[in-house]
Amino acid sequence: MLPMFVAVTGSSGDPRFAVTAFSIVGRASTKLMRPPFESDPVGCVVACSGMLAAVGAYQQTTVWIYDISNPANPTLQIALDSTLGAPNGIGTLSLDGTNLLIGQWDGPSVVLLDTTTGGVLASGAVEDFSGGITALALKGKTAIVSGQDNFDVLNYDSSAGTLTPSPYVGDIDFSGPVTCDFDGSTAVVGYTDGFGLSHLHAFNIVNGALEGEIMPALAAPGGVTSVTVSGTQVAAAAIGELSVALLSLNSPNGGFVNVDNSDGPAGGVPKIYGGSNLAVANNNGVMYLWSGVSAWPSPALFGSATGFGLSTDGFTTVGFTEVEQFRPLPIPPWMRPLLERIFAKRG
Repeated sequence: MLPMFVAVTGSSGDPRFAVTAFSIVGRASTKLMRPPFESDPVGCVVACSGMLAAVGAYQQTTVWIYDISNPANPTLQIALDSTLGAPNGIGTLSLDGTNLLIGQWDGPSVVLLDTTTGGVLASGAVEDFSGGITALALKGKTAIVSGQDNFDVLNYDSSAGTLTPSPYVGDIDFSGPVTCDFDGSTAVVGYTDGFGLSHLHAFNIVNGALEGEIMPALAAPGGVTSVTVSGTQVAAAAIGELSVALLSLNSPNGGFVNVDNSDGPAGGVPKIYGGSNLAVANNNGVMYLWSGVSAWPSPALFGSATGFGLSTDGFTTVGFTEVEQFRPLPIPPWMRPLLERIFAKRG
């Protein structure tokens, strides 16, 4: 088995999505895919977990599940009905194992689907998010969901088939659209205020409940439109901002990596995988991968893939995972005559 990092990039302004594979030596290759849209497409939003990628039709209703164990040839497994009708349909996705959480583009609805059967496990509404779900992150039976000016903790009860929101009621005045991420125990939320300054806050989540903010608040350069967290490590970024901030929850020290290219705007959308690897994609589908994030805040650039031309309209979503491709062991020359005799006798 050969491990391979795989990043999937979608653009809300492009009907294609990109699957970028990084080999163990950092060499990158990209496959562009177009889902089988049933109507005029707007764009794609994406998420990854294990060997699977979820690709949603932005503002429409269908989600396609792809097997990306062979990144050079992603294969469609199933098409799912989100039950969110167009044109106010899918806005954002989060995939955890075979459970897919979907947030509505311009409304408060969330839907949890079983990707193996297409069945609806639960659905509900986050009533304080009437302006739409801006981001969400599912881990187990708990999710973090953000909207235009707040965030909620969302809990799934499998026996009742319900999604129950618990709104944040603290004293943070969110003065801009909120983004979020969640690693199963720590939630990070961020927003850009009316002065263009970014704000990041981290919270402990215990047994599906908000236990309090991890102090102090984190600082990041410029605006922030996307965040990712793994353990004590946080990355925050925005399209158009050159620096991606690398921050720590247990240290005031931080660092930066730069995402600047000739194929589109600077900056990007970050995603941490495995606690030690960071992928960042800009809204042209340009992908960078840093490894050794455990050496935070000074990781080494592992590889990059550039120039595959996703639309720079709209916003970017990224899924990041690792797959193991099966490779049969070569048959040594001395064994071939023996195998030929064995199979000749059987014939």
